[in-house]
Amino acid sequence: MQIAGLNHGYEQTVVRQNQSAKKALVVWYFKQEHLIAADCINSPKEFMLAKQLIARNIAVTPEQLIDPEIDLAELLNV
Repeated sequence: MQIAGLNHGYEQTVVRQNQSAKKALVVWYFKQEHLIAADCINSPKEFMLAKQLIARNIAVTPEQLIDPEIDLAELLNV
């Protein structure tokens, strides 16, 4: 497991299951509709993306993060 950000004081979580790997998922943490952290289990690509989303303060929604049709890397190009 890899952790990006700090989930202290979170108000909402959403889970994105990796469709290609059965034991891989990411738990995304939000506070006041703002992404604050991610716990990445067997998901190194998502971990790197989560670090960038949090560090660059990119606005994302829970719906975007759990939608398997959305390529998370595209969220960095905002």
